[in-house]
Amino acid sequence: MPLFVSFQPEPWRDRAACTGTPPDMFFPEIRVTARTLDEYDEQVAAAKAVCDDCPVTADCLTSTLRYESGAGRYRHGIFGGLTPDERALLPAPEREVAPIRHGDRFGAQAHRNRGEVPCGACLDAEARYQKVWRDTRPDAADRRAQAAEVTRAWRQRQRDALYDDRTPTDPEDER
Repeated sequence: MPLFVSFQPEPWRDRAACTGTPPDMFFPEIRVTARTLDEYDEQVAAAKAVCDDCPVTADCLTSTLRYESGAGRYRHGIFGGLTPDERALLPAPEREVAPIRHGDRFGAQAHRNRGEVPCGACLDAEARYQKVWRDTRPDAADRRAQAAEVTRAWRQRQRDALYDDRTPTDPEDER
């Protein structure tokens, strides 16, 4: 896993009305730390005024919603002319679906995540991986021997139950 994430700025950012304005303007103090509720509302109104004249408000909002829909992401700041509370009411954008790598050990799970029945190539690859994983575990031989012993004991009990000639035929034998 890389230690850093490559940041590729979107081309629409160069045309944004907020370019050159101080970023603090779009991150007003949280209501709890603002001196008054009016002060917070003034900061939000000033940021929204910049967004009102922006030609790329829709692109900004789409990009922000896509970012915030990730796991563990929180909403903060004014983006696309909306506050975090206003953005929370909007539906999350559809995530891009990566193509399934058929015949790969993760292919079957990708099918299941989409609600599909896995194809034969993906099921075969998953089964091969699981067999290799089971057979190469440090305790694999012990587990196989233990499973074989349990199976043998179970079969023996079944045979004994079928061919048990010790069943009493005379009530006197039960005593």
